[in-house]
Formats: sequence, structure tokens, C-alpha cells
Amino acid sequence: MVADTSVIPSAASALALIERIEDIAFPAVPPDADERVIEALAEECVATIPPETSHALVQGEFTRTVELVRRLPARGITCLAATSSRNVEEIIRCTGQLIRLCCYFVLVLQLRK
Repeated sequence: MVADTSVIPSAASALALIERIEDIAFPAVPPDADERVIEALAEECVATIPPETSHALVQGEFTRTVELVRRLPARGITCLAATSSRNVEEIIRCTGQLIRLCCYFVLVLQLRK
């Protein structure tokens, strides 16, 4: 995979292009999964993506991500990944509740085979 930073220079410009965002939960990859299991999980994931999808933010478990990046372009879907800055701010409320604020997207990258 190659990340092409010239296509989408910033998260802000990428978000300006988005009409609709849909979060699709992908199945967990068992730690003992072999190639066939991972390929089947990737196919299952691809089948859940609406046909009108043009771009997909593909992140998560690495082996599944690789398989998705191999398959989605054949459906005309551009694969994206995002980098983030892990600026964590902790706030303790007067009730003792801890609140953590973190993770700001910095850059959206297009992934190519």
C-alpha cells in the first residue's frame, strides 16, 4: 500500500467533499485466523458496503485492512486512512468523574495498491 498525500491535503478539505458518512461495524478478526478466514471476513465486509459508496475510511485490524484495500478499488471505491494527533486532555469534574478528550484528525491519505 502507498499513501498518496497529494490527493487529499487535509482532513478539512476531505470532509468538505463528503455528502453522507455511514459507520459500518466490521467483524473482529480472530487472532488465530489464517488467510482464508481473513479473506472471507474481507468479503463479508465488502458485501455490507452500500453500492453507491465512492470512498471508504479503511482502518483497524491490519490484515483485514490490507484485504479491503485490495478489494474495494475493483468496486470503484477510493480507500482512505487518517492520521491523528493524540492530544489527551483529562478533566476531573467536581463529582470525581474523569473525562478524557483526545484524538484530532490531522491528515486523510488515499491508499493505493
